[in-house]
Amino acid sequence: MSTGVSDRSTLTTTAIGEADFSSSYKTGPASGNRDDVIYYTIVAVNSGAPVQDVVLSDVLPYTVLFVPGSCTYRREAGPAQPCGPLSHMWQEDFDTGDRITTTFAVQLTAGSMNWPVVNCAYLSWDEQQEKMCFTTVINRLRHTTYLPIVMRNYTYQPPPSPSLTLIADPTTLPVGESSVLTATVRDGYGIAVTGMTVTFSTADPLGSGALTPSGSTTDEGGQITATLTSTVEGTVRVVAEADNGASDFVDVFFGASGFCAPELVSEVNTGPRSRGVAIDTAGRRAFVAHANGVTVIDTGSNAVIAETQSPPGAYAVAYDPDRDRIWVTRRDADRVVVLDGTTYDTLADLATGDEPRSVAYNPANDRVYVVNFGGDSVVVYDAAGMRYERTLNDFRDPTQLAVNPVTNKIYVINHVNNGQMTVIRGDTHETYRLATGLLDGFGVAVDTTRNLIYATSVLEGRLVIIDGETEEGLGKVEFRYNDGQKAPLRSIVVNPDVGSEGHLLLISSSQDGGRDQLLLVPNGWPTLGTPVPLDLASYPLEGMAFDPLTERVWVTSVESGLVSVIQDGLPVCSTPFLLSTRAQE
Repeated sequence: MSTGVSDRSTLTTTAIGEADFSSSYKTGPASGNRDDVIYYTIVAVNSGAPVQDVVLSDVLPYTVLFVPGSCTYRREAGPAQPCGPLSHMWQEDFDTGDRITTTFAVQLTAGSMNWPVVNCAYLSWDEQQEKMCFTTVINRLRHTTYLPIVMRNYTYQPPPSPSLTLIADPTTLPVGESSVLTATVRDGYGIAVTGMTVTFSTADPLGSGALTPSGSTTDEGGQITATLTSTVEGTVRVVAEADNGASDFVDVFFGASGFCAPELVSEVNTGPRSRGVAIDTAGRRAFVAHANGVTVIDTGSNAVIAETQSPPGAYAVAYDPDRDRIWVTRRDADRVVVLDGTTYDTLADLATGDEPRSVAYNPANDRVYVVNFGGDSVVVYDAAGMRYERTLNDFRDPTQLAVNPVTNKIYVINHVNNGQMTVIRGDTHETYRLATGLLDGFGVAVDTTRNLIYATSVLEGRLVIIDGETEEGLGKVEFRYNDGQKAPLRSIVVNPDVGSEGHLLLISSSQDGGRDQLLLVPNGWPTLGTPVPLDLASYPLEGMAFDPLTERVWVTSVESGLVSVIQDGLPVCSTPFLLSTRAQE
């Protein structure tokens, strides 16, 4: 029976058990100029049932050129991965709600009219397909010339600067062995430059570094290699310079024939009561927070390059490499201050909870987390806007935190008796607890390569290992001196790339009745092994950071105002049995 009402609504149905990619889309710029490099973004979203072997492909129109090496894709909680060819960019399985974001660049090559560039991508699965298109209009070129030309209020915008990236493998090795140096040259748009002349040189005061380039110009991938050897112990700085003006450097440490880790490389005076330390790996800088502000140190030469004198009472520090910003907590003032990483000027001064003790940046969700020991809370900030976002409260005397950007999880250790570890999901900021079995937990670190979580306790001298995937405890180890006394443990960092299981590096402090030492555990889980101690300046407490570029550990000592720089690597020293470990059931 008709009701006399016309139904003009659209009804979409999805069969039970079928994948649904209708919410997927493709975006890009609405317009561009000829020869511009533009970027497309493809977001694949499955709002239906799980499905396997979904393939993404893209068909470029003849009016554009693909930029080689520009295509990457990533899930919401995972690292970026390189794409395959445009005809088969990736093949992935999707659960319900899964999302994969793909980006790539093209160069516009069409003519001088208002030319529409229509680019379409395709998701294919189970003999089904979702088409996603986007149109970019190429701006019209005007051929009329007017003479004379008077330009007012015009500012010339130069093209982006070219880049050169130099890496060394390995960065730590014995005297007489060789390190392979690889320089990669790209233009301002990120395109590899072929046939570019690159010159290698050493800035080594000992004159011990010997360089042997593989050639004089870059290959099709924009790369050129060289080998470096040395006959003298010490650090060799290698500089690579390209004819396009780009340059970079890397530091390689050569140990004596008897070199073994850990080795004290340097002790640098900072300010009084040095506390937190953070590393800018790409910029080769270390930031040390102390009572008078922040000291900035060159991680190659270990020379002080800047003193910020702000903020007073600096306690913990974290670095945001995406924006070159330094986040510094002031424990006594209940504030966190954001500094510009170039000028070191103050950009923001934000309220925290009571007694902000530690801070970390999470690149997976672009958030900064401040742990408030006295407030039993963690405050979350938007890193881009430097704004307060929310406060989380599932904590008891929280001390330190560790971020796993691969899984987008944040682990916060609770110091209260039998306190558990609190886990924060970076996507939703939901929290839940994990049992640690520690009486007074203090330090926490993540091995992102193996998805392992390590947590320490002070008075018990215990180390706990947790599987990051199953979140089940794998083992517990107690650290004791040979006289039976427990070795109190505070902060911990992981060097994941040395050996087959990585190295663990921990702090013990005389403030807790132990010895002021760095303890190097020669293997991660499951082997572990007898720790190797290295004496430190008085009262190392919680400031500890690892530089993956140089494989060096930076440790602050509160009473002395020093930061110790310690070389990790292979081989590990064999020392008298000053320490022993005992596995716990």
